[in-house]
Amino acid sequence: MRARWLIAPSTGRVRFAAAFAVLALLAPPDAQATDLSGIWWIKDRCEIAPVDHKRLPLLPDAVEAYKRNQADIAAGKIVPEGNRPCIPDGMPRLMLARYPFQILQRPTQITIVHERDHMVRLIYMNESQPDDLEELDPFYDGHSVGKWDGDALVVDTAGIKPNTVIDKTGIPHSDEMRLTERFTLRDGGKTLRDRITVADAKTFSKPWSFTVDYAKSPNVELMDDVCPFGPPQRDLLGK
Repeated sequence: MRARWLIAPSTGRVRFAAAFAVLALLAPPDAQATDLSGIWWIKDRCEIAPVDHKRLPLLPDAVEAYKRNQADIAAGKIVPEGNRPCIPDGMPRLMLARYPFQILQRPTQITIVHERDHMVRLIYMNESQPDDLEELDPFYDGHSVGKWDGDALVVDTAGIKPNTVIDKTGIPHSDEMRLTERFTLRDGGKTLRDRITVADAKTFSKPWSFTVDYAKSPNVELMDDVCPFGPPQRDLLGK
């Protein structure tokens, strides 16, 4: 599987993956697909609120882990790893960052380039995850495959590193977490909505979902984000 073997934890294979990403972007755009390309910026919030307005369906052990994370964060302790400087946010927290990102769209691959840590998500179109997810080497952003469902882009992500948190409040997850994202355009193409469903039988009693909205930002350019020097010097929309 391309996502599994080209982005392996070795320098040579990373170079091959980068080369493949460039080749995929040289392919002509898909005239029949919804055009999600452009620069997008999170609209209102960076916190998670389940769409059913109920409490997170955390299992008992996960409740205790969440309480520990919240207490440590409130005390200023940099635990877990996902809160440490220069460590990637991981998914789905990356999609909650207060930084713009750019979508580059081609029939075989959709690439999301984030200003945050210059993280790059590669979504391989019309492919599937392996039957045994343990075959996937874990990455901060996981391994993503996508397909079109009418006007919606549906993305399945697995193989996410378990030593991060889902959001800045410290919601935990395990190595079994699997995400399903559904990207749709709203407001005449001015808003991109990402409905994210989290499934993780080790952490939650059932799958649950939340939504994030992004504003199209044609006058914004991605800036350098060099970890040791802090975030880019821009006005983060007052957030």
